[in-house]
Amino acid sequence: MSAALKVMQKFMRALDETTLIGRAAVDEAIRSCSTFDGLDGLIENFIADCESASTAEEFLLDKCGIDLDNEDTGAITGSDAGGSIVKTAKSIIPGKSGAVDYPEGTSFELDGLSVNVPSRNTLDDVQQRIIRDLYGWQLKGAFDLIKESYGDNYSFDPRGAAKVRTLEIKFVSSGAFMARAGHRYALRTGETTALALQINTGYCDADGQWSGEVSFERVLAHEMTHAVMAANINYYSELPSFIKEGVAELTHGIDDQRRAAIESLSKDATNLRAALSSSGGMMYTAGYMLMRYFARQAAR
Repeated sequence: MSAALKVMQKFMRALDETTLIGRAAVDEAIRSCSTFDGLDGLIENFIADCESASTAEEFLLDKCGIDLDNEDTGAITGSDAGGSIVKTAKSIIPGKSGAVDYPEGTSFELDGLSVNVPSRNTLDDVQQRIIRDLYGWQLKGAFDLIKESYGDNYSFDPRGAAKVRTLEIKFVSSGAFMARAGHRYALRTGETTALALQINTGYCDADGQWSGEVSFERVLAHEMTHAVMAANINYYSELPSFIKEGVAELTHGIDDQRRAAIESLSKDATNLRAALSSSGGMMYTAGYMLMRYFARQAAR
């Protein structure tokens, strides 16, 4: 296991175990596995290193460990983060081998999670194919990657700390997302009480083929990172958005998907700082860059 991966696993374990909320929880998690004095200190060092680097490439390679010119996606388990295996766009979630069955009934069990699906006779052919692939290989591939990234506790294993172990699958046909995880939680305790995954068939053609800049499997890994974190971390919604999205992007890596955005932000420290408090793609990119920087610097 690489030193950077150990840092992220310790960071995530601290988020799981803390009794603090929001930025205070992140501060405690950062201090638990680095010499940074909290989130503000981490950000200030991140921005200062961007400003002082002689080139954008130096900042990315030396300070963040981000190499945009190889096949590794930048996933925390990949070679760019010190791992022994190059994680490519195709290999990050292994493809299916052979035919896959359709689950019986309206639910199936996977790694301690009960996945509830609509009745088969209410679904069209494309929706049925999606359920078959989720059941046959995609969800397991996503969960295996998440556990490899953040430790066995970030699963739905009954022996773990997940507060909820049921996921509702829902279909929509419009919206600017391929898939989206959501959760409800108890206001008094912050514990998650329900998880759902919306899947947008508007991104599928008549043959059930996905369109978009990134594969459905990688989107699924991103969204299931949100779901697993929400199930384990009390008051997950209170964490800064760039932390939540940065960690979810770190699971599968975005060097190939968001190369232009990474290059742009690495050249302008002012825009990099602003992106952390923005919304949309630039915030996702900045959060990912911050997490790569944190893992690399804390591992040194």
